Amino acid sequence: MGSRVFVLDDTHAAQQMVLALRQVGFEDEQLWLVAPGEASLEQVSDEVVKETNDAGPAMNRGLAVGGTLGLVGGLLAVSFPPAGVVLGGGAVLMGAAAGASFGAFSSGLVGASVPEPLRREFQDELDQGKVLLEVQLHEDAQQGPLDGVLARFKPRQLPH
Repeated sequence: MGSRVFVLDDTHAAQQMVLALRQVGFEDEQLWLVAPGEASLEQVSDEVVKETNDAGPAMNRGLAVGGTLGLVGGLLAVSFPPAGVVLGGGAVLMGAAAGASFGAFSSGLVGASVPEPLRREFQDELDQGKVLLEVQLHEDAQQGPLDGVLARFKPRQLPH
C-alpha cells in the first residue's frame, strides 16, 4: 500500500494521533515519529520514534558488504596460498569476520554523520518545530480507520 507522511504542530498532537492510530488497529511497526532536536515523546514507545541518523542501517549494510568481501578474500587466500603457506577453513572464517567487523565499524561511523532519510527530506518542517508522522499502510482496509483519525486531528499530508 505504501506510506504517508503527515506534519503536526507539536509533540503532544503527535503523541495523541499515534495513540488514536493504535486504537483503530495500527501496530507500532507501521508508525514512525520524527521530532525536532530533543523533543520529548514520553508517551510513545521507542519503536515508534525514528533515530536521528542513519548509523543503524549503515552498520547493517557495512556488516553485509564487509562480511561478503572478507569471505571472498578468505576464499581467494585459500585458493591461491601466498608463498606456499597452507591455509584452511579458518582463514575463510577469519576473513569473513574481519571484513564484517571492519565494514560495520566504518559504515557505522559514516552513517552516524548522515541524518535519517525522512529527517533529511523534511528538515524545513522540523526546523519550524513541527513533528513528522509516517504511517505505513499494509492493506486497503486500513484506509478507512486512517481517514477517521485524520479527520479528527487534521494533520497536513506531505508529498512523499
